[in-house]
Amino acid sequence: MKQNVKEKISWSAQQLRDRIWPILQMSPMIDVGRLVRVEEHDKLYGTHFTDLDREDGIDYFIRYEQGGSKGFASRVTKDTFSEFTIRVQKESGCDTEFQKRCRSIDQGLTRPVLATHGHVDPVSNRLLSVGVVGSDDLITFLRQNFDRITKKWTNIRDARFAKIPYTLLKECGIKVWIWDCNTGIYYTPVDNPQYKEKI
Repeated sequence: MKQNVKEKISWSAQQLRDRIWPILQMSPMIDVGRLVRVEEHDKLYGTHFTDLDREDGIDYFIRYEQGGSKGFASRVTKDTFSEFTIRVQKESGCDTEFQKRCRSIDQGLTRPVLATHGHVDPVSNRLLSVGVVGSDDLITFLRQNFDRITKKWTNIRDARFAKIPYTLLKECGIKVWIWDCNTGIYYTPVDNPQYKEKI
């Protein structure tokens, strides 16, 4: 792994642990639990944890005191947006997280329960927003609106990312929890999203 990639992963993990995790625990979609980082445990327990990260897309587990756990995918970026981003194409042609999650849904395989995204201002280093959504809801929404959403994608180095604004999911009735440093908390407690087209 390249040094700049290692540094980015380390920065993201620190932001999640120190700044974003305390906010995430306010969300009823997550609740209070013990945070377990998959990448830390793959060094101890080997390939099983490595596969959970690289193949299944689970970055963290939440262990609950009453028993049970919940896995989630995490992304932290230096920008001023409020959106979920999903890698949909790689220059190398290798499978992306989008393709892997689609396959996991279709085949009933292990995958994250939730997806989270935190945005940090690249100038002031201020945490701007945090979003939480059901991983299957996010992937299904992208699948059903792929042609429209990927018109708004962004290129980052050797990959392309679809950009799905938090507000778009909210408008389409998808269960989403949003923390914004200016407007506070918004929560759409919808149990059966309709995946409406509003793009």
